Formats: sequence, C-alpha cells, structure tokens
Amino acid sequence: MTAVESMLTALHANDLKAAESAAQDVIAHDPRHFDALHLTGVLAASSGRGYRAIYFLRRALATDPYHTDALYNLGLTLEQQGHSGEALPYLRRAKSQNPSSAETRLTLARALHAQKRFSEEQQELLALIEMQPDQAPAWSLKALAHQSLNELEVALECVQ
Repeated sequence: MTAVESMLTALHANDLKAAESAAQDVIAHDPRHFDALHLTGVLAASSGRGYRAIYFLRRALATDPYHTDALYNLGLTLEQQGHSGEALPYLRRAKSQNPSSAETRLTLARALHAQKRFSEEQQELLALIEMQPDQAPAWSLKALAHQSLNELEVALECVQ
C-alpha cells in the first residue's frame, strides 16, 4: 500500500492519528502534495493545533491557490486564532468561489465583527439570512452588529 493509500484508508476508518502520520509520510516524499498538506492542516486545526494548521494550510494553498476548501479552512483557522484581519482575504476568496456557503459567510461575518467592520458584517449576515432564514447565529451576530452601531431598537428586533 502506498503512503497516499494509507492516508486515505486511515481517514476513511476515522483513524485521524494514523491519517496524519500517513500524510506526513506523503509530504516527506512529495513536499507539494496538496491533499496531504491540506489534510494535515485540517487535522491539526480540528485537534486545537492552530499554528500548525496555518502552516500546512498555507503550504497547501501555495500548491493550489484557488482551492475553495483550503481557502475557507485557512480563513477559519486564522479567525479562530484571533487573526481576523489576516483571515478576511482568504474568507472573501472562498466566498467569491462559493457564494452559497453559509459557513463561509458566517465565519466572514465573525471576522468582520472582530475588525469592527459592522456595516460589512451586516451585509454578509443579511445575505446569509436570505439564504437560510432560520440561521440563529446569523440573527445573533446581526443583533450585535446593530448594537455596535448604536441601533438598539433594530438590535432588539433581531432577537425577538
């Protein structure tokens, strides 16, 4: 079995430690193997190793700069690590490639909120609410954005 086959087999068996180990073997033989770099980044992020995730997701994007999932995963990880300003270009590119992704729009709205860009945040949240009217986190964030803009009556309407 090749290292790539081992990586995929372990991933499908939900053996994440073995999948990451196999991905590292793939990277040792092919340092630009997109799937192994991306998988290593995603697994690192899911286990709370944000800076390792950022490193491998950046390497994956250096190999394929237009990969929507990698753009989103890097933006999400940067936002979660408190680097919302740095996350914005990745999240915007992911959104431009997949405008119907509710997860991308919600993460982008959180990053915009952290940057105190409340008007832009509201635009993203309105688009998200139009796509999915029952999206509770979007309504909560929309209320916070209105509150931040001192639009208290509108903020109250969002949560009622």
